[in-house]
Amino acid sequence: MKIRYLGTAAAEGSPALFCTCASCMQARATGGKDIRSRSETLLNDDLIIDYSADAYWHGLRFNVPYYNIHNYLITHAHSDHFYPMDFENVDRPFAKNPDDWPLFTLHGSADLEEELIRVVEKHPERLVFRAMEAYETYDVGRYKVTPLRARHGTKNPFNYVIQDGEKTLLYLHDGGAPFEETYECFRKNGFKFDIISYDFTEGLQEKLDYDGHMCMGQNKELRAYLKEQGFLNEGCIHIANHFSHGGLCTNWVECHELYEKEDFQMTYDGLEIEV
Repeated sequence: MKIRYLGTAAAEGSPALFCTCASCMQARATGGKDIRSRSETLLNDDLIIDYSADAYWHGLRFNVPYYNIHNYLITHAHSDHFYPMDFENVDRPFAKNPDDWPLFTLHGSADLEEELIRVVEKHPERLVFRAMEAYETYDVGRYKVTPLRARHGTKNPFNYVIQDGEKTLLYLHDGGAPFEETYECFRKNGFKFDIISYDFTEGLQEKLDYDGHMCMGQNKELRAYLKEQGFLNEGCIHIANHFSHGGLCTNWVECHELYEKEDFQMTYDGLEIEV
């Protein structure tokens, strides 16, 4: 399984457009891996997880062939993870593809349809939406995908288990601590993970006073519980991703070694991991 992190920031990006905090000013000064665009991930070159407001830039910067990727897996309806307006361009005169070009399919919770209906109605021969239910397993292209109910600020946010036939990914953006029913789903399906992408919106903080995101202290507890319950394969890789400029120590240049000491690999835009 090959994972490429196209965008690794929370909603505002980093540096945030109108912000003069120390983290944003440092990112502007150092550039490079401290510049984070909005969250989006490419799996095995044929599945997009979330479609970011920065997708056009990702396509140019990382040579992502969106025209040839036909499955898009969406976690929730916030615009930094789901920017449906771009899909108005999937058909003529904006996209001139052969008549038999495969459909573009967006997969996610039913509440995404409210955001998509106008676009889908415009292009029913090019674009379809597939509603999913939590804890059911679906075929998405060559993948088995199981949505997990998440804690976040939309009607039906999802995290995902994604299996490509060889490896299993647990993708935890955006969201707080998993529900108990999520662990029951893991047990029922016999899931064991080879790679986990954790929500690190608040960086190195030990705990949060709100639900819907995570930090170092919470993720260390989560990792320990997953190990104790037997949900980790030998050599499971633990990834720290989805950083807010307002979190504690979220710039890569200054902080990545602190994450490595805790056995979390800190992402940056363009990072590619293969397991």
